[in-house]
Amino acid sequence: MPSASWQALRTALDWACEQGMTIPGRLDEAELERLRAVFSNQQPWSFDLYQPLRAFSHVLPRLELPDLPACVHFGDCLTALNEALVRDAAESGTWSSCHTLSRQSFDALGYARTSAGISEVRARNVAGWQEHAGHSREFLLRSARASAPGTAAVIGAGKLYDVPLKELLTHFERVILIDVDGTALAESVEQELGKDSRVELVTREVTGCNEAFVQAANAIFDASPPEADCYRALVGLLHSWRWAGTPKLIEAEPLSAIFSTMVLSQLAVPLTRYLERRFEQSFPGSARWRSHELQVGLGQFSHRLQHQHVQALLGSGAALTLTSDVSERYPRLGSPPLPLLGAPHLLDLFPARSAANVSSAEWLWPRTQERLLSVNACHVSA
Repeated sequence: MPSASWQALRTALDWACEQGMTIPGRLDEAELERLRAVFSNQQPWSFDLYQPLRAFSHVLPRLELPDLPACVHFGDCLTALNEALVRDAAESGTWSSCHTLSRQSFDALGYARTSAGISEVRARNVAGWQEHAGHSREFLLRSARASAPGTAAVIGAGKLYDVPLKELLTHFERVILIDVDGTALAESVEQELGKDSRVELVTREVTGCNEAFVQAANAIFDASPPEADCYRALVGLLHSWRWAGTPKLIEAEPLSAIFSTMVLSQLAVPLTRYLERRFEQSFPGSARWRSHELQVGLGQFSHRLQHQHVQALLGSGAALTLTSDVSERYPRLGSPPLPLLGAPHLLDLFPARSAANVSSAEWLWPRTQERLLSVNACHVSA
């Protein structure tokens, strides 16, 4: 049975087609009709429709028209898109989930280097990091106080630079800390807290797709195909990812609250960088990596991975808190903001009827002397 998100999207598309809705340069009438056909089960999904679907999801909630038949967020569109991909994957099926990384994949994706790099970058700009940490800790504590006591989980605990662990332990009876780099996490907790039986450390790759992705990428590159064939295989890999059912973040008793701290925008980065590095090693000097088709493929994969994380959060606790950088810019270069998520605000990533917003905040984070991040935070009840 189609989800509420699917039904809302189909209703909105029917209305938009009747109104002859277009977005100059981003969505034309033919694309709108094709989108309606996809979500009316009349034709399969095609990824050349991804950008039009995204544009539709961004514009529709901001129209605020009295006759708008359904409220649709970007999160609704991605929920429906995954359902369409599962529907179309009768032969290839969905990806299996594995939250444990082999040592080879952990090293290939550079997680230990990333952990060390975070400390190095922080040391070069302590003031900027402390400013961000103050905002983050304040919001997490405010969310904790609005949640029931019991067990809480923190995803992306990592170095604990912006996580008020001691204060969380005054509200919750038990706190589970989750990070892909278990060694760095254990060292951070030891320095911050020492031993405490109420704290559980879990080493876990929260997307569940890293191991399968690395193996699939290696199979492509290790076969040494011609550049054009390799390119087509990589586009196919990025489009093939889909999941069935409700994604799981952790096997544990029901949680009073779950916190995801500054990991959302980074979920796909190790995977897409791994593809880029191997492609450049295989085809030095090639401009094909920068093609529009592949960049859209990388973008949609990142957005859908972020969406899966949001869906998993919604299924993990009575209340959830999500913080993430949403854009970055380099003021000295005068560059415009570069979006890091599929939508401009975190709340756009949630299906419209899936959660109630309790509180939200936003702040700027001078992460380095030249790089400025815009951060969103939201606390919602599932």
